[in-house]
Amino acid sequence: MTARPLFRPAAVTLISLAAITGCAVPPQPPEKTHATEKKKDPRSYLPDLSEGLAGLVGPFLWARSADLGAELRFCDRNGAPKSDGDYLWLYQFKRLEREVPPSLQLHERNNLENLDQQTAYDVQICHILLNHPLEYVFKLIVGYKQAQPRFQHGDNTDLVHLAGAERVCVFLPIRSPGSRGRPHKSADIADQQKYWINTEYQMDAPCVIEFKANEAISHKWFDPKNLDPHILFDLAPHLEGDNRIYPGVTKPVFRFTIDGKGGWQLLIEPDGRDGLAGGARDDDWDLSFSHKSPGAKPYTVNVTQENSTWAMSTFSPGGKPEESSEAIVGLKPFNRRTGRTVPWADRSKRIRTFYLDELGKVLGGAAATEVRQPGMKPKSRPDP
Repeated sequence: MTARPLFRPAAVTLISLAAITGCAVPPQPPEKTHATEKKKDPRSYLPDLSEGLAGLVGPFLWARSADLGAELRFCDRNGAPKSDGDYLWLYQFKRLEREVPPSLQLHERNNLENLDQQTAYDVQICHILLNHPLEYVFKLIVGYKQAQPRFQHGDNTDLVHLAGAERVCVFLPIRSPGSRGRPHKSADIADQQKYWINTEYQMDAPCVIEFKANEAISHKWFDPKNLDPHILFDLAPHLEGDNRIYPGVTKPVFRFTIDGKGGWQLLIEPDGRDGLAGGARDDDWDLSFSHKSPGAKPYTVNVTQENSTWAMSTFSPGGKPEESSEAIVGLKPFNRRTGRTVPWADRSKRIRTFYLDELGKVLGGAAATEVRQPGMKPKSRPDP
């Protein structure tokens, strides 16, 4: 059996086309770069370099959208590495886009999907750090996607951008300090009192949202007078003013569930520092929304209990010319059908890269210690 090629075969060239047809090829205009080309295809500036590879972190399949440096690790509440921690530290970035010599924009993101389809997670946002001098919006997205196709390295997708599976999720944009035209003080970057869940529509607002396969979110969807039908529920009016949430200060907790038939529920504890204690409803979730809430509607995509899995994406906003971001997110597993807390699955496995079609072998332990980089020949694929 031959080894897999590192890159996909190139398209047929003009020379070969002329040879096939016997027709002369007219002179071609100079090739346009990604910076000047009219972008009809949303993927035109985010190349798909996926090769059937993914990673594994504990119970999660882990996909790095560009596979050029995104990182995550289990940690404690303060971000210190801890192999059996209940929190994840996540790092993502947007690389400088050069004009000379031209370079493709690379927007590195982290995608996680749970390998146990019966388990989902409460999500607690504990810390956000956006390394950029201007105001941007970090995105955390959590919800459910069809289990197939899976995320993989290099596919330049996430839960709200072009994923090949249908999905329904909660979109949480977190706004950084500063202003849109004036750089903020460097000390503000670490000040958690200056990050909040954004409720301004021109910067994308929090919502429950659905997508068919290969669809991508658009700024045009967030017209408060005419929200796009993809948006199932607008959270902005419930999280503004006195109800504004500063995630790094109050450590809010979110639980999102679906019934597999269009019904969904979103529970929020705006101040999760003491769990569900205190607040408007002591020992219970302070905010509760569902497809039956005023202004809400059921989801319509084909995401059922049987064909879906819990997933989370973290997306850096893409500040120019480049930026990076970090997040600490707490996770608490629960059973999707009963809602009861369940023990963590094994968090010890960590494999940066393997072939997705060997997932069963990896989970079985046969390849659990083998870390393979793209282009390396797997031991199970000897030269012919």
